[in-house]
Amino acid sequence: MCRNFSVFGLAALVLLTIFLGIPLYHPSFLLERPRFSAFALVTLLAFAVLILWSVLRLWKIYRNLSQGNPLSHHKGYLNILSLQTIVLALFVLFLLPFSDKLMEWDENDQITQSLTTVEEPLPYVPLAEMGISPDWVQTPYDPITMGNENSDSNYVRSRTNFLAPTTFHISQTAYHTDPNLPAVATSMTSYYGEMSNPFLAKIVGMDLANLYASTPGISGYKMEKEPLSLSGFSQAYYGDLLGNAQLLLLRQENRVLIVHYAGDASLKDHVEDFAKLFTQSYTPL
Repeated sequence: MCRNFSVFGLAALVLLTIFLGIPLYHPSFLLERPRFSAFALVTLLAFAVLILWSVLRLWKIYRNLSQGNPLSHHKGYLNILSLQTIVLALFVLFLLPFSDKLMEWDENDQITQSLTTVEEPLPYVPLAEMGISPDWVQTPYDPITMGNENSDSNYVRSRTNFLAPTTFHISQTAYHTDPNLPAVATSMTSYYGEMSNPFLAKIVGMDLANLYASTPGISGYKMEKEPLSLSGFSQAYYGDLLGNAQLLLLRQENRVLIVHYAGDASLKDHVEDFAKLFTQSYTPL
C-alpha cells in the first residue's frame, strides 16, 4: 500500500516543485499567464495537501498495526484509494479543459494594434530616430495577412494584470523599397513593463534579456554585458550580440526596458533617448 501510494505522491510533489521553480527559471511566464499560473499553483497545492493527509492516515494505520490493533478495511486505505481515484477523474474531466480555457482568457488580455493607429505616448524610440535610410520604409501592421513578411512587424502589444499593471511589446521592422535587395533592413523589438515591485522587474528583465540574447542554432553562447553609468537607474547595461544585433537593458526601480536591435546604428549612441522614456507615464491599450 505504501509503495503504490509513494508513486502517486512523488509525482505530485515533483510537479509542485517544478511549478514553484518557474518564477526563478522563467518569471515572465507568470506575467503572460497569470490566471493559469494561479490555477496551476492552487491545484498543485491541493495535491500536496492531499498527499500530506494521506501520509498522516497511512502513519496512523501503521501505528495501529504495530500496536496489534486490527486493520479496518472500511475506514483505512480504501478511503485513501477512493479519494485518489476521484481526484484523478476530476483532473482529467474538468481541470485540464479548464486550464486550456484559462490560457485562452490570458491570451485575450493582450491587445495588439498597429503603431500607426496609436495616438497615446508609447515607450519606444522610432526607427527613424535611429538613423534609418530613406530608402527603407516601415509598412503598416496587418494582422489579417498571416504568413506575410509584414504580419510580424510594426505593431504594439499591451497587457495589464495585478503583477504588471502596464506592459508593452513593440516591434519595428523596415523593408527596402527595391525588391531585388534583401527584404529586411533593420529591426528593433522593445519590451517595457511597470511591475508591482522592483524585485519582479529585476528578474523579469533578466529573463527577457537572456531570451532576446539567445541566438538560434548556437548553444552555450553568453552575451558579454557592458555596464552603463546612468544616474537614477538601478540597472543599465549594453550587450553586443553575434552579427549586428545589440541589446540594451534599463531598469528604474519597478520599471524595466529591454531593447533588441539589428541594424547599422549603435544602441549606445541612443542610450539617452531610451532613458528619456522613463520620464513619462504610459497607459495600457
